[in-house]
Amino acid sequence: MKQGTLLLTNVRSLGDKTEVSLVEGGMLDLAFPGEMRIGKLSLDGKVQAPGTYSAENLPKFVRGKGTLKTQ
Repeated sequence: MKQGTLLLTNVRSLGDKTEVSLVEGGMLDLAFPGEMRIGKLSLDGKVQAPGTYSAENLPKFVRGKGTLKTQ
């Protein structure tokens, strides 16, 4: 996503093999409680290491109370 906000309201919104790619100006709003598993997360063209991502550790790209977990 290059600009705007993608609002996800359900932990099952994306599949566990989904690849999410954001660049500056794009935002994920994780408006759900809990953890969503995805395949890969790329930020500004760089694939992120497997781990857990949220508004707390990625405030430039993520907001909301949910978390993403990459494999």
